[in-house]
Amino acid sequence: MPDINKLGLKIRQLREMREMSLEQLAEQSKCHADLLGRIEAGEQIPSLAPLMNIARALGMRLGTPVSY
Repeated sequence: MPDINKLGLKIRQLREMREMSLEQLAEQSKCHADLLGRIEAGEQIPSLAPLMNIARALGMRLGTPVSY
């Protein structure tokens, strides 16, 4: 699986584990819901600033290993 798909999958899994809707994550991360949908689907790679905002909204730090 390409890394872009792994990133989107991890974001989706973390969001769902926190029982957040895509719209809630968009609001908390200050990213557009369409962008988040494309990231989760593996269609787009986020730049660093949105990625940091998404991680923060999910209660994570970049570089933190994620275990399920």
